[in-house]
Amino acid sequence: MRRRVPEGLASLAIGSSLDALGHSMGGFALIAYALARPSRVARLVLVGTGAGGYMQAKGALWNRGHPRFSAVASLGLVQMAVPTRAPEQLLRNLIERQSFVDRTLARPSRVRLADWYRPRTGRPDWHRIAVRLDYRHRLSEITAPALILCGRNDPQFALPCSQALATGIPASRLRIFERSGHYPFLEEPAAFWEAVRGFLASTHDSDDPGPRNGAGRHPCEA
Repeated sequence: MRRRVPEGLASLAIGSSLDALGHSMGGFALIAYALARPSRVARLVLVGTGAGGYMQAKGALWNRGHPRFSAVASLGLVQMAVPTRAPEQLLRNLIERQSFVDRTLARPSRVRLADWYRPRTGRPDWHRIAVRLDYRHRLSEITAPALILCGRNDPQFALPCSQALATGIPASRLRIFERSGHYPFLEEPAAFWEAVRGFLASTHDSDDPGPRNGAGRHPCEA
């Protein structure tokens, strides 16, 4: 994902530094990109994400201490034994429901009989790669201003992941949404976007180092 960013920016004819927002896996990739190409990232908004060790974080759905860990582990084993779309979707549906404080906002997908015979999409497989990635020891290298946003009840990248980002990135600030899970922009949208706008206003060009190499600045969402 990190390697694909320059290709995407080139296709959009964006050659300047970026104000970038990344959520979840997108935030993880954005951190990697900011470390690899620091001159291309002006400001960061990191939402419900982390820089490594997220599966062991206290409060994470993948942590043995989580009350729904056994269900996740069981579906994971079923998915390994029956590598079709149905068990994969059942696991994704469980994660979807657990990712909201207000479960009525969850949109699980219907699992059909044919899904037990269709090949899986492979989306959950990203964990097998991401679990081996850890940028926490390099966070101090990120010099761009960063806003870190996290739901208090996020079960995917639990709160300790965001707290580690806030501790590690020098020019960062942390905002916690008390009534949100993994999607604060859906559960508390007004407060979420107010926080983003406030961050961008407070780190305006007149206050921060400005775009690198004299280039203009473009917003980008991961």
